[in-house]
Amino acid sequence: MRLIIAICLFLTSLNCYPQTKYKTYYNNRFLFSVKYPNFLIPQGESNNGDGQRFVSKDKKITLRTTASYYPPSSKGLYHSYLAYSTDSSTTKETFYKIYKGNWYVISKILGSNINYEKVVMYSNKNGETVYKTLTFVYPKARKKELDDIVNTVAISFK
Repeated sequence: MRLIIAICLFLTSLNCYPQTKYKTYYNNRFLFSVKYPNFLIPQGESNNGDGQRFVSKDKKITLRTTASYYPPSSKGLYHSYLAYSTDSSTTKETFYKIYKGNWYVISKILGSNINYEKVVMYSNKNGETVYKTLTFVYPKARKKELDDIVNTVAISFK
């Protein structure tokens, strides 16, 4: 019986976030929202109200959301995607990239971390073009346990 209990305890310890709960951050200035896992602590909205930063207690995981009226590149969204996905200093570390009309996602390994970036272009209620960015940075050693969480956050980015 002790062996069964020990095995059960071991198996449940493999995933640090087995029942992650989510909260929702709403940005009133740019009218977007995102779910974030409850193990990330909001750091306070930026002074100009363009987004929020969330950090884990151990400071090894960060989530940042921002929005702007200006594209990440002066030549627009697609040029930004091309520039970031072909950056010669990190190209070999890019392991996922996709571009779809008004958004893109690029995942790279930068040092010991994974940098997941999603950029979405949309029109606000006044017809102005807005670019919102979601950046999730976390240890590559924890990729397997965090993949579902990153996916949930990315899908919720509206």
